Amino acid sequence: MPLEKLINLNQRQYFKMKRIVFLIGICSVCSLNIFAQDVSLEEVLRNSTNQNVIQADKQVEVEKIKLKIQQSKRVPNIFGEANLQRNLIVPTTPVPAIAFNPNAADGEIMPLRFATNWTAKAGLQLSFDIFNPETEGNIREAKLRQQKALIDQKEAKRNAENDIRNLYAQVVLAQNQYLVAKELLDNYLVTLEIMKLRYDSGRISEIEMNNTLKKVYELEQLEKEAQMVLLNKKIALLPYYNVDFNANFSTSIEEVLSGTKATYSKSNTESLEIDRALNELKINNINMLAAPKLTLNGYLGSQFYNNQFRLFDTDYWFGTSYLNVALRLPITEAYERSLQKKQLKYENTILESKLLNSNSNDNIEELQRRNDIQILEDKVKNQERIVKLSDSNKAILKAQVEEGTVLVTEYNKELESYLDQMKKYWQAQYDLLQKLLK
Repeated sequence: MPLEKLINLNQRQYFKMKRIVFLIGICSVCSLNIFAQDVSLEEVLRNSTNQNVIQADKQVEVEKIKLKIQQSKRVPNIFGEANLQRNLIVPTTPVPAIAFNPNAADGEIMPLRFATNWTAKAGLQLSFDIFNPETEGNIREAKLRQQKALIDQKEAKRNAENDIRNLYAQVVLAQNQYLVAKELLDNYLVTLEIMKLRYDSGRISEIEMNNTLKKVYELEQLEKEAQMVLLNKKIALLPYYNVDFNANFSTSIEEVLSGTKATYSKSNTESLEIDRALNELKINNINMLAAPKLTLNGYLGSQFYNNQFRLFDTDYWFGTSYLNVALRLPITEAYERSLQKKQLKYENTILESKLLNSNSNDNIEELQRRNDIQILEDKVKNQERIVKLSDSNKAILKAQVEEGTVLVTEYNKELESYLDQMKKYWQAQYDLLQKLLK
């Protein structure tokens, strides 16, 4: 066959193959659009669950209840009381006989039964702390513990959101890696068909053909590995979100980065401040415990006395009621309180030292993070420019290989360079996200 006809035949086969590959690509994209469901970062954040957040929410509710319990002690304690007693042996006590018999000798005593076979009691008891320093101290302590629970809740939600953003970004990067690997393989298959035609016509050597096939196998393995990485990254998101493994994670890594603001968590410092306030409150409470406790007590009810079991006979029920004020003045607890105060003051000194270190570390880390973020943002921009240049080189060499003006090994080297630059670009984006979320 003349060389000119052979070249024309190869060109017709080449363009036919490109049309077939193009149609296959169109069908694949259409299939992806039909069956894959888009999942945005906002949707994942909105519908996510996290056990740490749930626990923190419940702990806030627990502290609210504890505060209400302490506040309820300000309300008078009123309760009903009733008892029924059968005296198997009626109590007897000696009394002066002259109290009942004027003719009794001086110093004579006589036994006196002062109860009946059956006794009962029913009524309402009242107890109200007019002044109790311990109650007020417990209320203030419960309020501080509620504040600490709110700080922990806020931090748990922040950590959960950051974890989800991090995992979502990993899925997007793995998805991008898979799509790039698939695109490189699809494009290289077109080159493979052209190289086959040239090899069959004797225009390239067997070594050149083998190098082309080697690169196909490498790209096929790269696509499989990228697909497995993508699957594992989606699995890692399962503790937070019910992942559809066929879903397309639609929020781009650029959108994830632009929507992530650098936040500086100071929860450790805030918790230490609450701990210090709690310690100071405990010291104040110990001082207050030296004050007397004043309590109002009262009772309103009836008592039953009869040798016969006649509970419903009102003639044997006798009303009784009283009010009293009780004063409790602590004396011997003073030594124990002094030791407790000494212990708490030492603990407070330790907490103040930790607080100073925490504030200093927060300020240093904030400055370092700002510098790191600026460097990484510049790195992402520069790496993006490098990727575009590498992609342009790849396209130029691909065209030259298909025209037969350069060896396929040069194209293969440029593919390796392109993949290396893409990996650096993805790593720079991920490093920037990590700094923003830290």
